[in-house]
Amino acid sequence: MKLIEIGSQTYRECTVKYIGLWVTGLILESEYQEKLANKKAKKRTKTPRKKLEAELDILWSEKVKENARYTCEKCGATDKQLNSHHIFSRAHRSTRFLLENGICLCVGCHTFGNESAHLDPNSFRKWLESYRGVAPIEWLEIQSKGRAGLTVSDLEFMKYKLR
Repeated sequence: MKLIEIGSQTYRECTVKYIGLWVTGLILESEYQEKLANKKAKKRTKTPRKKLEAELDILWSEKVKENARYTCEKCGATDKQLNSHHIFSRAHRSTRFLLENGICLCVGCHTFGNESAHLDPNSFRKWLESYRGVAPIEWLEIQSKGRAGLTVSDLEFMKYKLR
């Protein structure tokens, strides 16, 4: 975008998508700055539900590490950075905050190692089933496919339980 002086006015050249076509035109610089300021002012604020979910994510993560005594459950490391890994993705809302759906892993076992949870999920699943047993993992998998339908009150109760 370049600025163009026409008489005493300053314009900004802009390209926008209009009805599926890219169109280039001029807009007064003052109008452009005003729209930009309004856009920044309208930045989305988190809803109370989203704020609560963010709090729960932090509490859940800390509780998973605490339950594992701040030790990687796969390799036993205590001197590395630890992560709380969701066995079934956070996207599965019905199991997102269940402590049974978490496992404490060092960075290597979580994301970077050859048989890490993210790089080799099949190998990780086999290890997990030998560590925790097949039945608990199958139970979690069934739970993860369920419909969450959690209300804000449900989330508040989970927050209370995780403390």
